[in-house]
Amino acid sequence: EVDIRPEFEIPDFSKISVTVPALKADEEDVDKALEELAERFGELKDTKRKMKTGDYAIIDITAEIDGEKIEDASTEGLSYRIGDDDLIKGLDTALRGMKTGEDNEFTTTIQSGEHKDEEATIKVHVQQSKERKLPELDDDFAQLASEFDTVEELRNSTREQVEENAKAKQAADIRDEVLKAALAESANHTQAVLSVKDAQELLALQAGMFQPLAEKAAAYSRHLYDIASGAGAEFGKAVESKTTEVQKSIV
Repeated sequence: EVDIRPEFEIPDFSKISVTVPALKADEEDVDKALEELAERFGELKDTKRKMKTGDYAIIDITAEIDGEKIEDASTEGLSYRIGDDDLIKGLDTALRGMKTGEDNEFTTTIQSGEHKDEEATIKVHVQQSKERKLPELDDDFAQLASEFDTVEELRNSTREQVEENAKAKQAADIRDEVLKAALAESANHTQAVLSVKDAQELLALQAGMFQPLAEKAAAYSRHLYDIASGAGAEFGKAVESKTTEVQKSIV
């Protein structure tokens, strides 16, 4: 008995057409990026008002089932940001509107551990409540947070980075969609997969199929990213010329 590794015909990439979201990088994205940068330099200040989404709290949590404390679901002195919603289902809702020194309780379903899927009563006490104070987006902040002297320079640099990130994401989307389309067209691959006898043979089959497809799709998306990076009146001509060149090189 002789094992024969099947051969695959790589799909013609010049005939593949895919659709990806349009390139999007506007001032709203720039504002968001600057806000995220400012948050890294923000300070937590004590607050006496009712807490809201985005505030921080130092809390004690006690979980009980039928009046019995559940140790692995209870804690003290925990720092938590309201809005993260990643600790206990219902905790964010309970904390909103609370103040320092107040207590609240609610029922929820334990998500993990020995008591998973059991209903528990959660008692929460707020030791401290804090709000994050962000620095002003001015020249002083630009000098503190970057190598720039003015906030205008920082904003321009941030805008360029946002645009580059958008281009990179679009290139990745193109690569993924081209690869999906190529796999969908490969009837030989489907037939070969159905004929494999064991898992080891399947893994070898997949490696032989996916690697050349991935290499061609990656090369294709890199070229399209280069095109997307162009600007000005020559953009249209560059797209047409570069696309033709790429199609000839990868088929």
